[in-house]
Parts: sequence; C-alpha cells; structure tokens
Amino acid sequence: MVDHIDYSQYAKWSFCSWAWYESAVLKRRKRWPEGLREDALAIGSLVHAGLENHYAKNDQTIQKETIAKIGPTPEALGLCRRLVNGYVQTFPREQWELIRCERPLRFSLIEGKEGLAKIDLYFYIPEAMRVESGVPGYEITLKPRVVDTGV
Repeated sequence: MVDHIDYSQYAKWSFCSWAWYESAVLKRRKRWPEGLREDALAIGSLVHAGLENHYAKNDQTIQKETIAKIGPTPEALGLCRRLVNGYVQTFPREQWELIRCERPLRFSLIEGKEGLAKIDLYFYIPEAMRVESGVPGYEITLKPRVVDTGV
C-alpha cells in the first residue's frame, strides 16, 4: 500500500481516482518514448540540474552525465541552457550560501501516512535582503531564520 502522499498523487487523485490507483497502488508508470526527448519532464530536470550546479559551484553548466541520462534533443538542450543562463542573468544578486537543493521533505499527514514534498532550494542568508520577484516593480524581503539555541 501507499506509505506517503505527495502533491502529484493528490493532484492525480483529484483529477481521477482510478489514475491514482493505477500509479500509486499498482505502480504502473508511463514509459517515456525511446530516443531523444523534449517533454516537460526532461526540460524541467535539465533546468533544475543546471540551477543546482549554479548554486553549488557557481557554474551554469548542465553536466554531461545528466544530459546523457535524460537524452534531450539538441533543440531541447539549447532551450534548457538558455533558460538557466537567463535565470542567472535576471537574478544576478542571488549569491547566497546553498544549504540543500532538490531534497525530499517528509512530514506527518494522517495516522499511518506521510506527506512528501520537494525542496527546490534551501539557502542561508546572514541578514535581511530584498530580491526581485520576477514581477516588474515587486520585490520580496528575505529574512534570516532565528534559531533558538536554548542558551
């Protein structure tokens, strides 16, 4: 039986309970087509890999191993590289310390079931800072989390 419920499962259940049962309980999965890919999952995975590399190593390169594993078309790979570079150029002041990237977050949901989410990016900032939101004229203020050490 299912040991956790994530947002994708919840969304699938809301759309069609039978589709949820097929994937979550019977473990039936969609097979990706053979050959080169240009689907949303391939593009999203490559962009996330490029951004993770940027935050971890200050390098926007999408690693060759990741490209080989996903197998994008040349056009899809070019798009992903442009998206990563565009993000870095649009938000150049994001130079904070990376703590975690692409990590699962599990939490108690109901008795016997866990919720599962994914943290795209978790970072440390030493002091409050304003960053662009991506919406013209609107900024977001980030504040450091104060941790009670009990002292």
